[in-house]
Amino acid sequence: MALTTNDLETLADGTMRVIIRRSKADPFGQGRVAFTSKSNADAVEEWLTWRGSEDIDAFSRHSLRVGAAQDMLCAGYEVAAIMRAGGWKSVNILGRYLEMSEHNVCA
Repeated sequence: MALTTNDLETLADGTMRVIIRRSKADPFGQGRVAFTSKSNADAVEEWLTWRGSEDIDAFSRHSLRVGAAQDMLCAGYEVAAIMRAGGWKSVNILGRYLEMSEHNVCA
């Protein structure tokens, strides 16, 4: 299920509150609330402005989720925090999203 602009709320601190209505890990559609960092919120706002109001109102949440996980890894967040933020229940699945991250774990 795609996100719509109605699922996004910019908060006073510059982050976003995102309503995830349904996902593969939530087949019954109980939904959950997720939050972005300020830099991710800025990127979403920039993309929405670039896209324009004449484009479609729905877009894939998958790219946002993967990008946020990779950003959190590069920022030094623990795996448990990344899993909670992205709604992952399996470290193996999260690992697949992070394996392409350009992050030097040896630095």
